[in-house]
Amino acid sequence: RGKRLKRGVKYFWENGGSDCEITLDHSENALILGNTLIGNRDTHGIYATWSHYVNITGNDIIGNHQDGINIQNSNYTFIAKNNISLNLGTGLYIWECDFSTIIDNEILGNDDVGIYIFVCLNLTVSYNSISENRHEGVLCAESSNLVMDHNDIYNNGWVDLGNPKSGVFISECENVQLLFNTVYNNTIHGFQLEFSENCLFVSNTIYGNREISGPGCGIYLAYTDFVIITNNTVFENDMTGVAGLSSSYIQILYNDIYSNDYVGIAIAYALSCVVQGNDVWNHTNSLGISLYRCHYSEFDSNCLYENGGGGVRIYQSDNCNFTNNLVHHNGGIGIHIESSNGTLVMENIIYNNYYGFSLEQANATRIYYNDIGLNTHNAIEFLSIGLNYWDDGISMGNWWWGIPRNLASYIITNGTVDINVDSYPMCSMWIDDAIADSYEIASTSNLVTWAAYAYHPDYYEVFDGSTLLGTGPWTGSNITFNVDGFSIGVHDLEIVIYHITGNSLTASVEITVEDTTSPVWVSTPVDQTINFGEALSYQLEATDLSALYWSVNNTLFSITDGLLINASALESGNYRLRITVEDASGNELSVDIWVHVLESTTPTGTGGQPLDAALLFVLGGGAAIIIVIIVIVIKKKGT
Repeated sequence: RGKRLKRGVKYFWENGGSDCEITLDHSENALILGNTLIGNRDTHGIYATWSHYVNITGNDIIGNHQDGINIQNSNYTFIAKNNISLNLGTGLYIWECDFSTIIDNEILGNDDVGIYIFVCLNLTVSYNSISENRHEGVLCAESSNLVMDHNDIYNNGWVDLGNPKSGVFISECENVQLLFNTVYNNTIHGFQLEFSENCLFVSNTIYGNREISGPGCGIYLAYTDFVIITNNTVFENDMTGVAGLSSSYIQILYNDIYSNDYVGIAIAYALSCVVQGNDVWNHTNSLGISLYRCHYSEFDSNCLYENGGGGVRIYQSDNCNFTNNLVHHNGGIGIHIESSNGTLVMENIIYNNYYGFSLEQANATRIYYNDIGLNTHNAIEFLSIGLNYWDDGISMGNWWWGIPRNLASYIITNGTVDINVDSYPMCSMWIDDAIADSYEIASTSNLVTWAAYAYHPDYYEVFDGSTLLGTGPWTGSNITFNVDGFSIGVHDLEIVIYHITGNSLTASVEITVEDTTSPVWVSTPVDQTINFGEALSYQLEATDLSALYWSVNNTLFSITDGLLINASALESGNYRLRITVEDASGNELSVDIWVHVLESTTPTGTGGQPLDAALLFVLGGGAAIIIVIIVIVIKKKGT
């Protein structure tokens, strides 16, 4: 054990035994593969100095007296797939090693730091599992261009609770990229950066980092400038989701920050920060965003909701812009501006908070073009030391829920004097009942229009009773809905319009569908001729848009569903019938027809007419013929 390489000699070790140490000194291109380095009683498991292009892969490095691996002044080192556990020093200590890679290692339960990176350039740390180390999971100091991605870093710092450490601690570094890491259940912060610049956090998942004799933040920045934190998920940390102390030019963009025990985002003593597009929610014990002496900063397009202490507090922070944010359902104040000058609050949606706005000792605050409504108290201003502006001074102020559309001014609740007025208030959302209408059944292009408006509309639904007739996106202007196809009768329609916050208004309209059109014959009914003793069966057909009811004016006949039959035996002769068909609305269609019942032995004339009818037609031809016919008829009856 304890073999030492001479300079320039290339060896590799394989399947080493217990109590084995490997030392490289000025050795290049060495491969250390598949060794078991357990319980070395003197020093490190593997030690290398001034040895470049070393490959350390697939070794078990466990329980050594000092560090598991200690690499110094060695560039292009490759460390992969090792089990580096339970060593009495640091798991992996790497000093002044540039362009090196640490990938897919298990670094567990070491008595100091999991990975200690000191004075390195262009280092990559990827896909490692770093857990249960006594101090930090990863400590990086005085290094630049570090890329740390896809690592699991958890349960670090739990052994020495009197000296808790973070999952990742970075100090005096530049251009560090922290990407797609999962960092959780460390004893203090998930990530802690101090005195560093130009660092990037992207798509990390950071949760459950615990407050042990200090705050437990997801990401904690101190004296660190030009940091971008974007698309991370930060939740259930013991204190703040993202905290910045004396750190300027920070960009916190498009993160999901929720359910931390204290503030979602807290920034203090900073300049020119940008907080944009974040969802900050469910901080039941505190605020969504807290600013303290954070000047010249931008807060845009964030969604702040369900925070027990309020949406945002801007305190002693001058010349900040708070624009295009959605602030709703917070337990305290939606937007609280205190002891701050020159704040611009514009184009925000502030709904369902306890207070919408609260200005306290604020000066030169400009508050307009905001959509404000359904807060327990919409706006309050007190103890102001200067003039604040609730409208643009020209023609527009804020949109307020539920005020009359022709309101001349909106008085802000004031704890001192009554000078706070929105001179040009507008109604946030309204709708009027539509004008009752009627139409003929089966007609088309029947429309109903509701006059409506919303500054921030969402969608609408139309109901006939409990039946949903239709829904669609709403642009915020009048709504026109097609009501074709209704059944005959009166329909009480209700429309529900929705604000982007989920609040709604309803309106109604009465639609009457009429039927004033009589039935129409499919084919025109004609006279019927049958022989004596023959049954009548004649199908009449009519059409209508509703059910049809048939009747005939002679009890010797009946008609059902347009089928005309004789109800009893018919004597020979001629029967004039009036047949009526009526629809459900009482519109009728009638026709008169003859039913001719012929004698069974009576010859017929041309065209199927009875002979007596033909003779009657030529009655002027001679009375003698008429007498003869009469005699024949009498004689026949006597037979």
